[in-house]
Amino acid sequence: MANIKKLTNISGVVLAGGQSRRMGKDKRNLEWGGTKFLDKVCFTLGELFDEIILVTAIEDYPCGHLPVRLVTDAIPHSGSLGGMFTGIKEASHPSVFVVACDMPFLNSFVISRLCTMP
Repeated sequence: MANIKKLTNISGVVLAGGQSRRMGKDKRNLEWGGTKFLDKVCFTLGELFDEIILVTAIEDYPCGHLPVRLVTDAIPHSGSLGGMFTGIKEASHPSVFVVACDMPFLNSFVISRLCTMP
């Protein structure tokens, strides 16, 4: 997207360690417009952040095609809060922007505005 600067003091964190019990299938692999939810989220954050941390429950999740650093939950079976803890712990920047993997309508302009508000 044009006119959006990288936010070099913020790490992007994507929570992708859920079991998708209510959905019945892995939400990371759901598609919208031919693109997987997880891919869309990671590429959107990649427009803004120089560090994107993907927090999952398993360490061998296939994500080599994504601009992310894969980490596993520091506290297994601890839900979203545990994923946030892991993402914050692993981040190299003083601030983090956390999203879930099932948010394909994220908008880099809106995220940029949120992150740069006084």
